[in-house]
Amino acid sequence: MENVSNKTVLEYGCGPGSLAFTLAEQGVKVYGIDISDVAINLGMKEADERGLAINFSVMNAESLDFEDNTLDVICGTGILHHLDLEKAYSELKRVLKPGARAIFFEPLGHNIFINVYRDMTPSMRTEDEHPLLMKDIECAHAFFKKTEVNYFNLTSTLSSFIPTLDNVLTKVDKVIFTWMPFLRKYSWIVVIEFSDPK
Repeated sequence: MENVSNKTVLEYGCGPGSLAFTLAEQGVKVYGIDISDVAINLGMKEADERGLAINFSVMNAESLDFEDNTLDVICGTGILHHLDLEKAYSELKRVLKPGARAIFFEPLGHNIFINVYRDMTPSMRTEDEHPLLMKDIECAHAFFKKTEVNYFNLTSTLSSFIPTLDNVLTKVDKVIFTWMPFLRKYSWIVVIEFSDPK
């Protein structure tokens, strides 16, 4: 992430080990929210132990307590796919300043092999999870003027089983995404940037 030392940042879905701590160490004014009071209490404990000023609070991402046009950046890891997206997008649009942006690291749901793995490991997931589909990302156009998507982990998902292949498969993915863009949606992960709220 670029230098945000003079900005106000909100992290969705936070707790121990979250990005909020790294940002606070850089002097950023950081808010961290989560629906779980356990996660927030653990986050507050870690911030206190590290001497960091982070404004943690229990909050619903679909109904934020922030005033309109107050935040410069919103970020989150694996959070949007738990939410009602229209409500979440509407709230993102409302609380971001004009020209501000939101950045999320999320799973995609088009790859049949990854979906089989998900079906085989239900204990690793919660009932409200719904890995994003392209239509979920596209519906953000109603709320933001710009949506940029970067794709990761197509063939390189195999490196989870054969770590030595990671660098090679990452390069293979780049070639595939360049020459066969229709395959991008079968990636495991996307990084989505929404900017310029409408």
